Amino acid sequence: MTWSRVQLGVSVGLVFATGCVVGVTKLSQVLMTTADGPYATESESAAERFLVTFGFSKACFNVLAGTLADTVGRKPVMVLGWLAGVLFCATMLCARSWMAVVACDILLGANQALCWSAALFIAQDILGHTRRALASGLIETFGYAAIALASPLVS
Repeated sequence: MTWSRVQLGVSVGLVFATGCVVGVTKLSQVLMTTADGPYATESESAAERFLVTFGFSKACFNVLAGTLADTVGRKPVMVLGWLAGVLFCATMLCARSWMAVVACDILLGANQALCWSAALFIAQDILGHTRRALASGLIETFGYAAIALASPLVS
């Protein structure tokens, strides 16, 4: 096995783990906001703030990920993303209100953007510019498969 295949395997594994994190988190959000959940919300829009916050955070950090990956490298971007994920978990454990949970979601958006983008860049670097589409397809396939497989863990 060549070094590039090992790197690609590690990237795919990290994307799979990242997909599992987002899958469990998003499904947990649904369970947390039901009538019996710890943060029963009064309206659907209150529950949707979680997704909106995540989307805006991920969008902003995606731009940052591209810039950082070109200036400091792919690995530091992925490490920064995983640090954001650890901070997300730690702050979620301390959250005492739904708005605190929504604020924590900014860190999840950072985790997803930095890790997912870095893995995509790494896969494209490994497979070369002629197989960028294959690299993107692999990363997306493994990431969203992980989200789908995470569903039974929560339900």
